[in-house]
Amino acid sequence: MKQSNGIIRKLDLLGRVTLPIDMRRQLYLGERADVEMVMDGDNIVLKKATASDVFTGSTDELVEFKGKWISKSSIAEIAALLDK
Repeated sequence: MKQSNGIIRKLDLLGRVTLPIDMRRQLYLGERADVEMVMDGDNIVLKKATASDVFTGSTDELVEFKGKWISKSSIAEIAALLDK
């Protein structure tokens, strides 16, 4: 069995776990920050979420609109549809 040098935390009754404050500070995760969870085999990986275009997944030139991120190129494509 692989030995872990990480921090061990118990899940609460709702399946939640608290991230240690030192880790949150290192990643600049404030209150209510978005965290991405992905499965990697039998591991759960937590990552600081990065904003991306809701349509394309692009992370370039983003604009926030009503709590969603949209790239300027997607906005231009949508605007072009309206001009037709």
